[in-house]
Amino acid sequence: MLHWIISSSLRLRNVMLALAVLLLVGGVWRMQSLPVDIVPEFSRPALEVQTEALGLSTAEVESLITVPLEADLLNGVPWLESIESESITSLSSIEMYFAPGTDMSKARQLVQERLTQAHALPQVSSPPTLLQPVSSASRIMNIGLSGTLTAGGKKRGLILDVGGYYKNVFTLAPSLYITEDTKGKIWRVMYKK
Repeated sequence: MLHWIISSSLRLRNVMLALAVLLLVGGVWRMQSLPVDIVPEFSRPALEVQTEALGLSTAEVESLITVPLEADLLNGVPWLESIESESITSLSSIEMYFAPGTDMSKARQLVQERLTQAHALPQVSSPPTLLQPVSSASRIMNIGLSGTLTAGGKKRGLILDVGGYYKNVFTLAPSLYITEDTKGKIWRVMYKK
């Protein structure tokens, strides 16, 4: 079968070339009408609610804060698909996952409205906090080209910025270096042409 496909393609190369050009033109035409997002979101729409309860054990946090918030307030929010919660010492964390295509500003508003009714929680806890949404590509967005690497007044390469500060230089290859700052926080990858 594979031999037949290859031999037919070689015999009918003009037809194959025409098909390739047709696919290329069709792809370019279709691509112009597609909605494009610079950084597409590929994770499920989610919101997280955290409540601090200093001094409470894990079991107390679960029974006094997490279960009442989940069962009484947050269960039944429109477009909600599932709720996952975690209780640890002094902290309750509830993760809510919404249906794909949900308008997260509306979902966030509805959850925030329900959280204003959380007055029945014990006085040892702080009010529930709806955390700021984090993009699934937030780590990728920290990386970008930040400028050129120059030495002796000549352009030597590009700097791939993965954060902000310089550190020691490590050679990965004859033309690739990694630097990091003195505080040990951020890395830069430099490519020397």
